Amino acid sequence: MNIKNIIITVFLVLGISASSFGKDFLYIMKFEKGEMFGDFNQAKAVVSLTKNNTKDGKLGIRIKYAEKGIWVGEWGPLRRKWDEFFKVTFYIFNEEKEEKQIVFRVKGAKNPVNTPENTVEVKIKLPAGKSEHIINISKELCLDGKSTLDLSVIAGYSFVNMEDEPLTIDISEFKLLK
Repeated sequence: MNIKNIIITVFLVLGISASSFGKDFLYIMKFEKGEMFGDFNQAKAVVSLTKNNTKDGKLGIRIKYAEKGIWVGEWGPLRRKWDEFFKVTFYIFNEEKEEKQIVFRVKGAKNPVNTPENTVEVKIKLPAGKSEHIINISKELCLDGKSTLDLSVIAGYSFVNMEDEPLTIDISEFKLLK
């Protein structure tokens, strides 16, 4: 083996090893840097940054939904490559005195985007006060009941109010996990 082949082999081994030392998580939205959800009907929802009711007092986002069915999220997200991760996690504070429900919706990389085989909707029960949620997005079935999402390029995601009345929630620590 000549020196050139040895050097190439060493770089290949180092490159493969280095990729396994990557982060175990990725923030989907970096609230601490002022990032906010930008896709929603501004007449039906108010979105603002907050430190109230967030995990560990870190900056999060407050969503005030005016009515049922309104979604707040990101279309063409900044961090849209999710295929190295398996789970989505977030911390939510429900300021109501009783349990409420939202849906976490994700649209994957398949075209056309708005089809049942490219959409996952996870119903989430929110107890009064704080709760932490982990969704194994790699195993969730799409609305067609048989497909899973292509996580290579996410088209969009959103949090949807499923309550008949207005709802206010605070979201923090919104990230992907391996």
